[in-house]
Amino acid sequence: SALACLDGNCRILAFPSSLFFEGGRLVNHTTATISVIDRDTCEFRCYLEHSCVSINFNVQPKEPETENCELNNSTCQEHEKDLIKAANYVYHGTNDIRILKEIQIR
Repeated sequence: SALACLDGNCRILAFPSSLFFEGGRLVNHTTATISVIDRDTCEFRCYLEHSCVSINFNVQPKEPETENCELNNSTCQEHEKDLIKAANYVYHGTNDIRILKEIQIR
């Protein structure tokens, strides 16, 4: 898990294995589609995007430099019927814990 903060609002994101679905893709909630080298980088980019709470990763893009990482602003827990079968994708959701004030490290 990781702590991410923006404008004094922080959250803790964890990508648990229980929210990993091979052959799954969450539709209707993608806020950005980007090119990355692997799924770990896609998850890292989700940490950096404050509205991101799940990812879709295309494991076999048509071309090497294609956009293969989709950042989502929702999870399959919130929108179960939007999680569809997609052969070349993996879906990974987070446990998103929002903290309303910035944590001070002392």
